[in-house]
Amino acid sequence: MLRNFALSVLFSAISLALLKYGVHIVPNQGWFWCPTDENSHFYRETQGDTVSTRKLLIFTMIPFLITVLFNESRRIQNLKEHFLWGALEFYSRFLVSYWLDILVMVITKFFFPEPRPHFLQTCDPDPSQIDCGSENYQSYRPGMCRLRETKGSYFTQRDVLDSLRSFPSGHAQTGVFSTVIALHYISQSNSLSKIPKLCFALFWVCNALLMSISRITDNRHHWWDVLCGGIFGAVYATLSIRFYLYRSTKKEPLKAD
Repeated sequence: MLRNFALSVLFSAISLALLKYGVHIVPNQGWFWCPTDENSHFYRETQGDTVSTRKLLIFTMIPFLITVLFNESRRIQNLKEHFLWGALEFYSRFLVSYWLDILVMVITKFFFPEPRPHFLQTCDPDPSQIDCGSENYQSYRPGMCRLRETKGSYFTQRDVLDSLRSFPSGHAQTGVFSTVIALHYISQSNSLSKIPKLCFALFWVCNALLMSISRITDNRHHWWDVLCGGIFGAVYATLSIRFYLYRSTKKEPLKAD
């Protein structure tokens, strides 16, 4: 268990460091569609952040811990061991796969850059720096953006580089990843009655939908970024369930005693 928590701290530190600093050191910093009438449908102004990154982390990690604690308290209520240990053992495994999922997502963003819908609003590119020619897209170069105040918001160079990292949607990938694992966990439990299972399932499904759909309505991602993020999250959750979360456990954590 302690090793799992240590690994999750390591993966989280690497992921957060890459999110903050990695985009400045990757050789391929991105591209964008030429700002023409033909490509205008790719661009929309951002509507803010319904679910910020901080809220994303809070509303996935904490509810999952509550889900596990609730189930384990029912499963081990007649045993001498405290339910907290079984809950923390499984939760530590979840955190390892959770942060590894985020790390893979961040690396994917670096290798497959794509402009967000609000790129033009964030960058405000200098027309004299754009040379599309016969191409439909333009490679990004430092110094292309004017970075002036736009509708009361002032964007930085880091905001510009982040606006070139739309694929895949990290919110959708993380939300769906957590939801798939949570749904599998509660569906396999013999300790919970139908009503608690239904309540947990409704929460997790609504949670994933909010985190995914809000990225489209907030104009933070294109719809295909959200779709791919959701697919990636579901696939990685399935792999985690199959090969890691229940591997080498001394007892089945979900069965009622």
